[in-house]
Amino acid sequence: MKHIRNLTVLFMLIVTGGLVFAGGLRETAANPKTIVNYYTWEANEEANPIIAQFNAENPSIEVVLHVVPDNADTQTKLDVMMMGSSDVDVVQIADGQQFAKAKNGLLRSIDDFITRDGIDMKANFGSYEEWAKYQDKYYVYPRHNSVGCVFYNKTMFDELGIAYPPQDWTYAEYAELAKELTHGEGAKKVYGTFNHIRPGFWCLTALQVTPFYKADGTANITAEPFKDDLKMRDYLDDNGYEKSYSDIMATGTLQNTEFFGKKSAMVMAASWMVRDMKNKDKYPYDFEIGVAYFPRFDESVTPKQSWGSVSALAIPSTSKKADAAWQFIRYYIEKGSIQIAKGGTVPAYLPAYNDEMIAAFSEGTGLAAEEVLKIFDPELSSVMKMPVGEAMNEYNSIIQEETSLYFTKSKTLDQAILDMESRVNKAILAERAEK
Repeated sequence: MKHIRNLTVLFMLIVTGGLVFAGGLRETAANPKTIVNYYTWEANEEANPIIAQFNAENPSIEVVLHVVPDNADTQTKLDVMMMGSSDVDVVQIADGQQFAKAKNGLLRSIDDFITRDGIDMKANFGSYEEWAKYQDKYYVYPRHNSVGCVFYNKTMFDELGIAYPPQDWTYAEYAELAKELTHGEGAKKVYGTFNHIRPGFWCLTALQVTPFYKADGTANITAEPFKDDLKMRDYLDDNGYEKSYSDIMATGTLQNTEFFGKKSAMVMAASWMVRDMKNKDKYPYDFEIGVAYFPRFDESVTPKQSWGSVSALAIPSTSKKADAAWQFIRYYIEKGSIQIAKGGTVPAYLPAYNDEMIAAFSEGTGLAAEEVLKIFDPELSSVMKMPVGEAMNEYNSIIQEETSLYFTKSKTLDQAILDMESRVNKAILAERAEK
């Protein structure tokens, strides 16, 4: 309820401040069609023919696209729109944010539609089906996956005479390779790798062997693998093998600009980099790129471990046109995979997978076929990259705050870990008390 109250205040500020908010085309006597307002931040949706195709095949419904500017405030604005207006009927959900939005009552459960239509979610989405539900209810229909991997500059490897990353490497081997690849000084320095400051990026290998929660539902953040990953990030930063956390915060550096600008030889990222590879005007790189499976925590972990997240389409709980909205969502996801792939993102809908779809995904990137197929490897095993349980909103925020203090030398490792555990468990107990 606290989150909803905060959004109410923000909604009033947005309205009174004159900012744009939901308010789409409405049905009138002159236009008796059911108007479904679809909100997204994907600018390339304006050229997506799947929307016009749906409208042509469903004359009683008209889907109207609304593209919200993509910036730091986008997700908050969409939350406010969903809460404050019934004119938002379909909304794209950013990777992993569906859990918090479902918890906060912003999304309508789609269980009734799934049951009515006899949909096998596991068959449709495989391991990513878990990203569609919260507390055993489905709230979203997955649009695309972000498949975790390491992109590397093959040309730079060749020039330095260094062998490409092995496909079963460990995190320790990754760090050693980052050390070997680092070269140059000052403005000409090239880091061996780059790792973003986004929440959870520092612990992606730890999650291969330990979860965020203990069996009793309390925080597991003091587990040794999390400590090991924190120390590894700090080691790479302190030794200058990657751009430091502090430098990234100060400069706002992103994975794509660092890698395509030849400032790092490798980058811990995900399949969204392919989208940027297609944008040669913005990222005019001139080198050959390779793809490596994500490194393993250690030798005990089975190869081809990855991490990932899911962007999805959902129906806001305030929408008055759920049936028409669901009709469009199914059509978009189940018939639009080629268009999703052309945008450089990995479609989540598994029945659509074929050679044409994979070719559409890699078109214009210059990636060799064997590199692209690693992203679509059916043997990949994915771990979720964020807490999904009690007090998960607070858990994510606390992790970001405390790890930032550790990486910027404001706290010791032990203090940061203990403070994370204490703060998260306090939030969990508070949530339990409210139930």
